[in-house]
Amino acid sequence: MSTFVTVGNPTQAFRRLLDAVVEVRADLPAPITVQHGSTPFSADGCMARDYVGREEFGDLLVSSSIFIAHAGAGCLLEAIRAGKLPIVMARLRRYQEHIDDHQLQLSAALEDEGRVIVVSNAAELRAAIPLALRHQHAPTPSAAEPPLVGMVRDVLRSAEGRLRSRSH
Repeated sequence: MSTFVTVGNPTQAFRRLLDAVVEVRADLPAPITVQHGSTPFSADGCMARDYVGREEFGDLLVSSSIFIAHAGAGCLLEAIRAGKLPIVMARLRRYQEHIDDHQLQLSAALEDEGRVIVVSNAAELRAAIPLALRHQHAPTPSAAEPPLVGMVRDVLRSAEGRLRSRSH
């Protein structure tokens, strides 16, 4: 059992997610690897890494029991493809965590489809841990097209449908 946490590569700090992880770290499967990007981070019980390469990201993702992440499209789609039910916290513009709120929109669309668990604070993160542990899935089988292409297409179609229904 292990936990992998990633804040992605944006240059804006994401203290909110990292503080929540620190608060619940006793409830997370160890070892806990935290890719903290440009956000300064150090915590007992956590292996801090500023960045990880693509191959190492994949290894950490596949081997983790719990995957906690920002709501970046690339990492979420990789997690879903790997059979994970990611716990996600969207980076928000109002906290200067990103330039806009596209992560909030993506995470909401994926949550509606039951593909992620969205959290916004430590209490919600703590409650999500047992759910994520119980709902791991088998990896998505390979198809003629790369799985990521199909998942991106499905998410975009779903989001497009939601936007159309809101505008009517």
